[in-house]
Amino acid sequence: MTRNGRPARSAAILALAMLSLATALAAGCNAPDRIDGDGPDGVPTNAGHVAPSVVLDEVGVAHAGIEVAPATASHLEKRVEAYGRVLDPTAAVEAVARRSAARVEAEAAARERARVEALSLDRQNASLRDVEAARVAAARAQADLAGAEARVVGALGTVLAHDAGLDALSRRLARREAVLVRVAVPPGSPPVEAEDGAQLLALPERDTMRATRFAGTAPDVDPSLPGTSYLFVVESDALPVGAPVRALLRGAGAARDGVDVPAAAVVRRGGELLVFVEREPYAFDLRRVSAEPRSATEWFVGAGLETGERVVVAGAQQLLSAESLATRADAASDGD
Repeated sequence: MTRNGRPARSAAILALAMLSLATALAAGCNAPDRIDGDGPDGVPTNAGHVAPSVVLDEVGVAHAGIEVAPATASHLEKRVEAYGRVLDPTAAVEAVARRSAARVEAEAAARERARVEALSLDRQNASLRDVEAARVAAARAQADLAGAEARVVGALGTVLAHDAGLDALSRRLARREAVLVRVAVPPGSPPVEAEDGAQLLALPERDTMRATRFAGTAPDVDPSLPGTSYLFVVESDALPVGAPVRALLRGAGAARDGVDVPAAAVVRRGGELLVFVEREPYAFDLRRVSAEPRSATEWFVGAGLETGERVVVAGAQQLLSAESLATRADAASDGD
């Protein structure tokens, strides 16, 4: 209890709303409607209604904060699943820093060689020995630069090594403002278009998809990640070194048709993905769907929904909690 008792009153109002909603669910359930038979390729045959219809009144809908919106037609390119981990950037950052230093030294040595050679031509204070020493120093500096560039290629691959923005990226990696991720496409997987980037999910997270930038093919082989490996840069929040990741890469071939819904419309129960569909005003069907995250705020539904169907986009989790409560109450009453 705080001043004026407001938190306590808010909790009481919420509890009353949930109790009213659960009561309405228990009283308003109709016969379940399930889909049987074979589904389309790659689509679970059990996509469809998984629970009795939920019937509320206007007050119950308002208490639960339920909002609905039509599912919009969309398509999704073929996705290929891959796995990987966040890399330790230390070796790469050091290689880039040494290359930068070697480049400065090579440029300075080249200027000194040119200066000494000019003095020698004008027969000023530069002997033949001075010229030879300057040439040796310049050649040594160029060799050091070549070695430094090779170490950058070995650490990051040719794409990043020749990227004009690598020095700036290296500083962000050092400050943990960006991370480098290695992702391996398992052997036998369909061809991928890695240059388009990947949608990245840091395990054990389930819904936060991160966009990436393609950084080339990995320059070496990692026995712990069999398959073709690619490097990606994540410019968003830093992930811990060694964190396992799941990636979705664009695969070659035709896109799949389906619908898009807000991420808040998709709820989980056990291993199922579910949405509530408004069958008629104040009546909702709980429906199993085949879906995957398109981004942090949007999901693509490939089966279980049709374009234009009105989906609960706010209050779905409250509906699911109250529906589960009502189902348990029904089961308890049937057992008495």
